[in-house]
Amino acid sequence: MLELQILGSGWELAFITVIFLLSLIPMGIFTGLLFKSQLLATQLMVFSTYPIFLITGYSWPLSEMPPFIKAVSYMLPITPFLGLYQGIVQQGATITDRLPDLYHLLGLWCFYTAICLWKMRSVEKHNPVAHAV
Repeated sequence: MLELQILGSGWELAFITVIFLLSLIPMGIFTGLLFKSQLLATQLMVFSTYPIFLITGYSWPLSEMPPFIKAVSYMLPITPFLGLYQGIVQQGATITDRLPDLYHLLGLWCFYTAICLWKMRSVEKHNPVAHAV
C-alpha cells in the first residue's frame, strides 16, 4: 500500500467533496443543455479536461496567470475545491482555515444550480414534446 497520510480531518474532506460534486452536477447539466447533440457535448468535455486542470492553480499559481484566465478559473468549482483539498490533505488545515475557498465553492454551487434550473425551464418551454408527455 502507498500509506498516504491525510494531515487533516477525513470528515471535512468528505464534506467538501460532497459540496464539490453537488456543484459539478448542475454545471454539467447546464453545459450539456447548451448543445443539441450529446456527442458534441461529450467531445467538448473530453477535450477541455486537461486545459481546465491547467488553469485551476494546482499546477501553476493563479497569481501568475493572465486576468482573463484567472477569471475563467474562478468560475470552475475545481479551483476552490483544490484549495480546500490541498489545505486539508497536505497542510492539516481545517475548513475554517479556508473559509474564502469554502464560500467560493458554495457560491458556485448556488450559481450553477440557479442557471441550470433556469435553462431547464427555458428548454421545457421551447420543446413542445415535453408538454405533450
